[in-house]
Amino acid sequence: MKKVGRGFTIGGPILVIAGIILASSADNLHEDLDIVLRQMGGTLLIIGGIGITITGIILWPKGAKKYKNYLEKQGATTSLQWKGNRLSLTYRF
Repeated sequence: MKKVGRGFTIGGPILVIAGIILASSADNLHEDLDIVLRQMGGTLLIIGGIGITITGIILWPKGAKKYKNYLEKQGATTSLQWKGNRLSLTYRF
C-alpha cells in the first residue's frame, strides 16, 4: 500500500499536467473534430489524475502505518546484507 500510494501520489499530478497540456493545445487547431477529441482526452486525463492523486494520498500514510506496525511486531531482528560493494549489519529492536 505504501509503494502504490507513493506511485499514485507522484503519478497523478503528472497525468493532470499532461491533460492540461493536451487540452490547451487544442486551441491552436482548425479542425473541429480534433479540437473536441483533444479537449475530451485532456479532460479525462485531468479527472483521472486527480482521482489517482487522492487515492495515493489516502493509501500512502495507511500503508506506512501498517508497515511500521509490522516491523514493531517482528521484535528485535538482526540481518546481514550485501549491498553492492558493502556488507551491512542491521539490528532492529
